[in-house]
Amino acid sequence: MRRSLWRFGHPVLGVVLLVLLAFGTGTLTGNVLAAPEHGPSDTHAPGALVQPGRRVLVFGDSLVTQSEPYLTVVARALDMRARARASGGIAPCDALEPLAHEVRTSRPSIVVLAFSGNSLSDCMRGGDGQLLQGAAVVAKYRSDTEAAIRIATHAGIPMVLASPPTSQQSGAAWEALDAAYRDLAAANQPQVQYTDAGVQIAPDGHFVAEQRCLPFELSFAATRAMCAGDAGSIRVRSPDGVHFCSDPSSAKSAATSCSTYSSGALRYAIALVTAARLQLDYLSSFTR
Repeated sequence: MRRSLWRFGHPVLGVVLLVLLAFGTGTLTGNVLAAPEHGPSDTHAPGALVQPGRRVLVFGDSLVTQSEPYLTVVARALDMRARARASGGIAPCDALEPLAHEVRTSRPSIVVLAFSGNSLSDCMRGGDGQLLQGAAVVAKYRSDTEAAIRIATHAGIPMVLASPPTSQQSGAAWEALDAAYRDLAAANQPQVQYTDAGVQIAPDGHFVAEQRCLPFELSFAATRAMCAGDAGSIRVRSPDGVHFCSDPSSAKSAATSCSTYSSGALRYAIALVTAARLQLDYLSSFTR
């Protein structure tokens, strides 16, 4: 079984879900998990190691754009602020210039890179002008991720490399990309860490369309019906086998955001923000 490089272990997801349950009077409406106006106070917020207002900046592709509505509420539950710079189809090479700009101007507390293997951008073309394929894609991702690491760490900003949930078609390509992220994180610790962001969606790199309902999904009116079957499961992937929007009436499974609640998008947001939270906690332990 694959393991995260985190010494803390990844079942922190359970802790995050308990935090979300603290917003129990909120509602699941469309693509947003809405918290009540008067949530937990800062003085009683979980995770005393995390100072209020720490900012996580997430760079990524369409998987991040579909998770973006949930990033904010998950970050708020963990006493953080989240912002995404993501667009469908992009790759790490597209993020290098925006990352350098953000490092100079907004100075985020931590950066998360969450790219899933696209080769559609002009910066993913080889010397022959053709879009890279196969092993060349992973090699390009590796070199561009190394460049992103240098940009962030030279500015004193830590980073998380998030391996995506495998798609229905990716197979060996996901294995190679996952290995590259693991290698780069191991070579740049402690400033850079790896996390398997698909652990609650496609664990150990195995694609599935459905997962067991999370505890709070059994309670919210908007999701209770989805979990009512004998298996107690809920869709976490789109019909295309890649994205998260599970509403069969959606015209585009690669839509910027999902028209209805998406368990897969929420799980991905939880994984990304939790990893950032763990990295900040870990690094802060060196300064206490």
